[in-house]
Amino acid sequence: MSFLWRPNLSDEGDNHVVELAVAGMADTIVTNNERDFVRGELRFDALRVESPATFLGRWRKQYGHDDDSNS
Repeated sequence: MSFLWRPNLSDEGDNHVVELAVAGMADTIVTNNERDFVRGELRFDALRVESPATFLGRWRKQYGHDDDSNS
């Protein structure tokens, strides 16, 4: 198997997460393992890496505090 590019993260098992995020045109990877993701050799300026708490805080600020989807 050959690749045109690899993120080369310190944990090889995390590379597929970046590959999928880029292929899916995601703007954020939400993980409790931010440290490993910011150390990759390749940088994707449009791809943000955030903890769940940071992501939820940003989401609530942008979309409001109502988390109840049944209302």
